[in-house]
Amino acid sequence: MGKGGGRAHTPREAKDNLKSTQMMSVIDAIGEGP
Repeated sequence: MGKGGGRAHTPREAKDNLKSTQMMSVIDAIGEGP
């Protein structure tokens, strides 16, 4: 779907991405489902 591509090339979110990565992993897991 490329939902991760949008935030991947966002420079200002780079610092937040560090702490958000673990949370995003959970969100992506829930979003994709089983």
